[in-house]
Parts: sequence; C-alpha cells; structure tokens
Amino acid sequence: MAEIIENKKEFKVIKMSNVEVCSVFGGFGICDSCNRNSDEGYYVAVLNLWYCERCYQSFLETATNYPEDGNIEEMNFQNVLKHLELLKQ
Repeated sequence: MAEIIENKKEFKVIKMSNVEVCSVFGGFGICDSCNRNSDEGYYVAVLNLWYCERCYQSFLETATNYPEDGNIEEMNFQNVLKHLELLKQ
C-alpha cells in the first residue's frame, strides 16, 4: 500500500510497490536511476521519478530542495495521489 514518506529535506515522496508503479505509470517497477527491478521504491515528485531504496537514499544525501521547484513538485505529487486513489476504487 502506497504511503507518503517524510524526509529531512522535505521532498514530497511516496513509497510505492512495483505493482502500484505499473498501474500508475505503466512501467515495470524499474528504478529510474540504476535500471534495476525493485519490489518497492520511492516516487520523488520533484523529479517525477521512481527510485529503488539505494538510489533514493543516494538522492537524499546529495539533493537540494529548491523552493522554486515547489509548484511542479506539488502538481506531480497531486497527480500521482489522484491515480493511486483511482486504484482503490
């Protein structure tokens, strides 16, 4: 079950299974960074990408959250939340 994940840099992130990723994005649950399959991972709204655990942790170590990206991040985040809600119906 998808869940919103808090992080110290305040990025909007949703932890999702590869099944949810397939349903929402039409992909196969493959990390957008390392191209490996993963049973679960993290949708990073500001990038509009899905990362495995290892790549997500690497992203958090190096990324900077720029306020000017907030609008696109929120739009991506709400769009994915809406699609996840449709899966529940």
